[in-house]
Amino acid sequence: MKQTMRSNPINILERTSKYLILLLLPLVRTVWELFVSFQFDLVYSWLSSVRWTLIVVLIILALGWYEWYRFRFSFEPYGLLVLRGIFLQKELKLRYAAVTSVSLVAPWYYRPFGIVRLAFDTDAGNSARTDFSITISKKKAQNLLDVFRAQNISIQSPAIHYLPNVWSIAFFSVLTSNLVTGAFYFTMSVSQVGRLLGMDVGRWLLVHFTSLLSYIKLGIPPIVSFFFWMAIVVWGYSFLRNFERTLRFSVVRQDDFLLIHSGVFTRRENLVRISHVNALLLQQNLICAPFGIVSAALSCTGYGPKTGTSNVLLPTGRAGKIVTELQHMLPELAPAPRQIRARKDCKRFFLMPPVFLCGGLLLFFITLLFLFPALRMTLAGGLVITEIPSLWWLLARLIGFYRAGVAKTENGYVFCYLRGFRLMTACVPKERISHFLCYHSRMQASSHSCHLVVSLYGEQRMNLFIPCLDEQEVHDLLNVEPFEGIDEEKTNKPIQNPES
Repeated sequence: MKQTMRSNPINILERTSKYLILLLLPLVRTVWELFVSFQFDLVYSWLSSVRWTLIVVLIILALGWYEWYRFRFSFEPYGLLVLRGIFLQKELKLRYAAVTSVSLVAPWYYRPFGIVRLAFDTDAGNSARTDFSITISKKKAQNLLDVFRAQNISIQSPAIHYLPNVWSIAFFSVLTSNLVTGAFYFTMSVSQVGRLLGMDVGRWLLVHFTSLLSYIKLGIPPIVSFFFWMAIVVWGYSFLRNFERTLRFSVVRQDDFLLIHSGVFTRRENLVRISHVNALLLQQNLICAPFGIVSAALSCTGYGPKTGTSNVLLPTGRAGKIVTELQHMLPELAPAPRQIRARKDCKRFFLMPPVFLCGGLLLFFITLLFLFPALRMTLAGGLVITEIPSLWWLLARLIGFYRAGVAKTENGYVFCYLRGFRLMTACVPKERISHFLCYHSRMQASSHSCHLVVSLYGEQRMNLFIPCLDEQEVHDLLNVEPFEGIDEEKTNKPIQNPES
């Protein structure tokens, strides 16, 4: 076995910080107050009162140091060997052929010290974290990355480069920003800052934000104005976060790997194995669909939010240009025209949920208006706030229905479907499909139409839903026997992919 290596000692604080933060903050504040007004008697009495807290802190640090000392790794001819464990030593072997992606992240607060995070991931293991992750010096991480490249990438293979412009990145950040993720990360950031400062930052921001809104008059109810400006703040935070993560973006293909760089303050470098990509995703929102603007992303274990980055492959561009770039860079996953489409006579089944939601909300607020006429302005604002997303959902389902379909290519399948409010096109290799599931509701039984669910392999199950397809066309395209009649038990059974 080759010489084993250890991570950077700062990994001790990373492993113990979640336990120490609750104990250290009160201690630090108290120590500061004692040093400001220093008196020996006060210091002695304070040490006597917190001695057990200090003992617990020392025990946590000692266990963290011992865990760091026991954590070792080395590169072997077959792959990566990891030894870890406090009381019982555990041995982890990661074969080079099983590694789906390698990520190297240099956070802004580690860059002055030359420290980075290096992570390896496979299709096995925990879907919430990478299989192997260490914090080491940048020089050592680059050496380890060079060893992995030498074992897996041929030097003679040609390199294909792609470098988008800043406007393409900015437009991509606009498209990928939304209120849900913005609210989540904004809340997490406020919570972390409040924990570090020892104060309720959320309440402080809420009080000052409300007082600021009192000076802004838009002629709308205060509650509507509050949610309107709050949505703008949260969306803006999401945009800036996505823009920073995508700046300085570049892609290089060499052999069976994609090397992807991005980030300004936090630098990110990802190495993705193409043969382990679950799907190539082309996505549009409703605003970009009429203009033919799309973006490309990858579904691959270890590349994406798990390592603190997005799964983008090509930022926004014209559909023709993006497809041309993909045919040049990833010919094995290039998209193709649909061969079967959603049946138009089944449109009512797909549009029924949003139609009922829009009508139900309208009826609900009209009833409240008759019961509480004095609140007509507030009720009108509530109707607008709830009805606009419902109508937007109806429009998304309508466009998604006409865009739905399936195609078969030489290397796999192409599925066009709707996910949330986005129009998706997934190019999936044959070997990454787990099984197909065809089913229909009782209302669809007489029309001989079905919904198709495609399940993909990976740490986390990924399902693609394509609605209202013809049963016979689906089964002819997937090379399986057609249904005999419309027996619901038979049509709801999974169909194993015959080519995987």
